[in-house]
Amino acid sequence: MKCDLEGELTIAAVAQFKARLLTALEPGGVLAMDTRKVTEVDTAGMQLLVAALTTAAGKGIAVLYPAEQQGTVVQEALRCFGLSDQDWTQKIARV
Repeated sequence: MKCDLEGELTIAAVAQFKARLLTALEPGGVLAMDTRKVTEVDTAGMQLLVAALTTAAGKGIAVLYPAEQQGTVVQEALRCFGLSDQDWTQKIARV
C-alpha cells in the first residue's frame, strides 16, 4: 500500500500519520512510503517512521522507501540520527 506523508511530521501531527501508517501495514503486503512533501520532522516523527519499519518487519511486510522518495527534510533528520546510508531501512527492520 502506498503511504505518502506530507506537511509537518512532528509531535503535533504524529497521531494522524500513525493512523495512516497503521492502515497501510497489512500482513504480507508492501508498504511504499514517500516523504518528499514533509516540511518538518522532529524526534516523534522519526520515532514513528522507525516504529512503522519495525512493525512492518514483524508482520512480514516489505518496505519500499528508496532515498529518492525521502525528501530533503527527512534525509537531514536521518543524517542527524545516523541513519543516512541507503540501507537504513533494512538495518532497522532487523532490530
